[in-house]
Formats: sequence, C-alpha cells, structure tokens
Amino acid sequence: MLCARAYAVLRRATSQIQAESTKMPAMKSPITSTALRSQQRETKARLEALRQAQVEALEEGRTFEHNNEILVEMEKLAAFEKAIARAEEREELQRNKLARQASRSEAAATIELIKETEAARLTALSGVETAMNSLIDAIAQFEAQSERARLAYSRGLSFCSRQPAELRRLPHLQYSPHDLEVQPLTRTRLRDRLGGYMSSTFGALTVGDFGHGQFGPITWQHSIKLEKPWVEVERAVMDGMIRNDITPNLAYVIKNIPEDAAHA
Repeated sequence: MLCARAYAVLRRATSQIQAESTKMPAMKSPITSTALRSQQRETKARLEALRQAQVEALEEGRTFEHNNEILVEMEKLAAFEKAIARAEEREELQRNKLARQASRSEAAATIELIKETEAARLTALSGVETAMNSLIDAIAQFEAQSERARLAYSRGLSFCSRQPAELRRLPHLQYSPHDLEVQPLTRTRLRDRLGGYMSSTFGALTVGDFGHGQFGPITWQHSIKLEKPWVEVERAVMDGMIRNDITPNLAYVIKNIPEDAAHA
C-alpha cells in the first residue's frame, strides 16, 4: 500500500512539473546590438521631442507640465547602454565561437586535402617510375633489335663481297672490315642518335646554363627539337644503304642465278 501511494504521489508531482513547464513561455532570441542601437536612436529622438515640447511651452508662456514619459525614455536610454554592451559581448562571443568552428573545419579540411594531394602525388610518382622502367625496357629492346639488324646488314655485305665478279652488281666494289661493322648501327653511334632523340624530348622539361639540359642532378647536351617522329629520322639513317647498296646487290645475285640452278 505504501509503495502504491508513493507511486501515485510521484505521478502527480511529475504531471504538475510537466504542466508547469508547458505553461512557461519559450525563450526569445536576444535582440542584436544593431537593432538595439536603432531603438536607442528612436528613443533619443522621442526624448528630444518631448523635451522640445516642454521648452516650447515655457517659451509660449503656457503651463509647464511634468511628463512621466520623459523619465521613462531616460530610463530606457540608460538601459539601452547596458543592453547594447551585453549584446555586443554576446555577439563577440558568437563571432569567436564561429571563428573557432571555422578554424576547426578548416584544419580538418586541410588534413583531408593533404592526405588527398599526397596520395595523388605518390600515385603520379609511381606513374613516373613505371614509365621510366618501361623506357629502360624499350631502350634495351631497341638496342637488341638494332644489333640484330646490324648483323643482318653485315651478313648481306659479307655475302656480296664473297660473290664472283659476274654476280656482283659493281664488280670492283669491296667492303672493308670497317664497312662490315655497319657503323651507323654500332652501339656508340646508335646511342648517340637515341640520346639526341631523348634530349630533344627532354628539352620540354628545362634548359640549364650554357645551353645544356638540366633536370635536378640529371644533365644532357641540349639538342634542337625534332620536327619529325623518331622513326622517320632513324629510317633515313639506313635508308640509303638499304635502297642503294645492300638490296640492289642481293637482288642482282638473285637475278643472275636462274631459279632452276638454285635448286640443282
């Protein structure tokens, strides 16, 4: 029974508290200092008008009447000073709060920006590394294929040199050991040209002092930018030997050996 009564009392007390809280008016937002100053100016103007009315009454000889409104307006002016000061203090606190929130947000955003840009930067570097590794592989492949071509050219020249006079397109033409090395495709000459191609492309990066290309610790001899693709420039290196020398000489051998004799 005691527990039941206590529970009933508690319920009534809770209901009363809830009812009273419901009746309480909602808190209004404080008026800004700007609005208060506007009201202060209006109050000053009203006070000045009331005082001017008393002055005019005295000037015109009318009965001077006490005006309670003047006291009210004066009290309002005094209250405005304090209200404005408090409003400005609240606004200053709010500005500081917003500034701290903005600083916090900016710091968080900057952290994310740093993470994003650093990840993108390292991804780009990985692309450079991949490209450089591919470049090294491509250079090695080009040199290997060029060596195969050099041996093929050398084989053709040597073959033509061994033919009897009647199978030589130019009977008195002899190839020296130097010729048989196919100089344009030797490692030194090949790398000189390839380096020129590369330096022409690297020229887009930067050019250092004295006309030399420089990119950090890497330097290279600056060359004129090529106006043609590398392949076209490189093709011209061997084109004359292929069209005017090796191919015609080998074709002459084929032409002067009957097909049936080749199978005899």
